[in-house]
Amino acid sequence: ANPTTPPTLAIPALDSRRAMQIANAAAELVGVARVVGYKIGLLAAAAQQALGYQQPVFGRVFVGNWFEAGATVDRKAFLDPKIEPECGLVMGRRLGGLDTTPEQARSAVGSVVPAFEIADTRYGVAAATVGDLIADNAGGAGAVLSLANAVRASEIDLGDVRLVLKTDGTPIRVQSPWAGGLNSD
Repeated sequence: ANPTTPPTLAIPALDSRRAMQIANAAAELVGVARVVGYKIGLLAAAAQQALGYQQPVFGRVFVGNWFEAGATVDRKAFLDPKIEPECGLVMGRRLGGLDTTPEQARSAVGSVVPAFEIADTRYGVAAATVGDLIADNAGGAGAVLSLANAVRASEIDLGDVRLVLKTDGTPIRVQSPWAGGLNSD
């Protein structure tokens, strides 16, 4: 993969609204039917402050960047990939409309699966502005989901979920995905 220029270098006044237009245009170019999911970024207040933004951002997961656990992922397709352990939410039914309540969203989740986000940037460096981050699909380059380990959403309390990342059986990082950051254990 080759890096591209961050949009804010060409459009210095790029704000989140214009960045969203760029991201939506990019999604339309590859085909909306190829969108198989969404990812949320900037959940941590510290990350929001670093980019001068006060809310999370979202990106899309496309057919070609979605992998089942155990799949081989080509490292050459990315510039500088990182993995982030996540909880994947598999929807049980469609949501729609600006008037969707948090309760409706919660009840639409069918199951929860262990997942890794493949975080990367098309710029070769971290996004310096929220406009660049949004235009870069919120840093979401792919997702690895373990659908075989799905748990019905009604059987799990997401507030109590902790993900443990191990290398050769040794825990190296522990993340509470809803607390907004990684903590060493």
